[in-house]
Amino acid sequence: TNKGGQEVDRIVGYVPPVAFRQTMQDYLDGKGTPWDLEKRLKTSANDGALLYAIGDKYLERGQFDKARSQMEQVLSRDPNNTAGKTDDAMFAQARMYRLESKWYKAVEVLRRMLTKYPTTDRREEATAYIPWLYAQAGDTTEAVRYYRDFVKDFKNSSENGWAKEQIERLEPSSGAPPAGKTQ
Repeated sequence: TNKGGQEVDRIVGYVPPVAFRQTMQDYLDGKGTPWDLEKRLKTSANDGALLYAIGDKYLERGQFDKARSQMEQVLSRDPNNTAGKTDDAMFAQARMYRLESKWYKAVEVLRRMLTKYPTTDRREEATAYIPWLYAQAGDTTEAVRYYRDFVKDFKNSSENGWAKEQIERLEPSSGAPPAGKTQ
């Protein structure tokens, strides 16, 4: 916070000590803060990476309307993903829907992202996220189907064991009660 008690910026998640120190110094110097990014946007209105960074700042603060607006601008200004942030913007949209418990909307965005950008570096993450969203919606049939697809498509993924555990949890073998349930 600044001297007036206003939030300058926030760090979400773990940041290694050296990077944390540099980030804090940048924030104190006014670099990379929402105000700095908004100011820079005035001279670079079509910068997809900058638009995404601003949207991400709003998302971190739970300001979904503002975040959605920024992400939509990324999508409309860079439909071919030249800046490499359009797929990230779509993933952020899915995260917002998830945070609002709009499971099927989140799935819809991720499936559209995977169709439009099949080589996205978020492919594995999105493919694992989809069945989890179906499970949250209570659609275990679709969840199991998509978890199976994930295991098949990402044989070397570090998430494979977790996906198999989810399949077992959602589709227990022959008459055994689901984990945590008794008969």
